[in-house]
Amino acid sequence: MDKTKELKPVLVITHFKSEPKYISAEPTKWLSIIEEKFKDLEGYMIIWLFDGIHVLKIASDGKVADKHILSELSINLVKFRAFNKDKEWYVWRTGDSQFKNRFREDIKGDEKDIPCVDSSLTLRSVVAQKIQEFEAGKNTIGIKTRNYIGYENNLAGFDDYRFVEFI
Repeated sequence: MDKTKELKPVLVITHFKSEPKYISAEPTKWLSIIEEKFKDLEGYMIIWLFDGIHVLKIASDGKVADKHILSELSINLVKFRAFNKDKEWYVWRTGDSQFKNRFREDIKGDEKDIPCVDSSLTLRSVVAQKIQEFEAGKNTIGIKTRNYIGYENNLAGFDDYRFVEFI
């Protein structure tokens, strides 16, 4: 008897995931990409630079607060995640001036259903301090992640994950 048929995922969603690929757009154009992809829901950006971490808020119209920090992206960027409850754009450095990216969106439809598990953890770091600037009055900050389950050789494991929201 196949034991995998007995397992029930916590959550099954329909989603879209782009394959990781090199970005052809210059970092100066990334802001317009963020504004286009996130124009419908509020979200956040966590930016890891060689010299520190920044957390920016994305307004519901896709506009990014404190966008002057984005001018450093081509020089100091290690990685960033722009995300909200429905999607995430993840960009990371692969070489001196090369970056890869992947976009993941949880959508409604019938394209491809996959099991996933949401998890939460409490942040106690520089990131948590930066988030508290937006979430006044909260003593602890957590992050909710969505972990997508994949199968290889009939073994289940996490295929990918994305940030969902601060809690």
